[in-house]
Amino acid sequence: MLWVVTEFVNEHSYKLSHGNHTQFLRSYLNVKDCDIAQVQSLRSVGMKTSQVMDHILDQSGSYVAIGHTRKDLQNRLDTIHRSASHNPNVDSIIFYITGKSKLDPGFFFRYTILKDGSIGNLFWFDAMSRYD
Repeated sequence: MLWVVTEFVNEHSYKLSHGNHTQFLRSYLNVKDCDIAQVQSLRSVGMKTSQVMDHILDQSGSYVAIGHTRKDLQNRLDTIHRSASHNPNVDSIIFYITGKSKLDPGFFFRYTILKDGSIGNLFWFDAMSRYD
């Protein structure tokens, strides 16, 4: 089981990429978890993914340092979003009642989340309901 190269035909080989183009090869593309966290954080305050990518590019200085393209980042975010088991409606409800509890000290709520990401139970009352 020993192979020996006896002849090399250069015309049958692909040309290698230049060193400054390796960041665009699929095998080199890798969206880091820290970039995903930064994108999700900045998107939560209203920045678009392209604006966040520009920010990451400014921080890093070049695409070589980043290790991925804008499209790679968008694809990874889409994959995360599709695979997430939570329901955006549930997130909106929880966000709303959490905000209400910060505005109204008499507001109380408890909830449970099921395995499929939906709300199993939700109990809440405000200060006026508590008083009544």
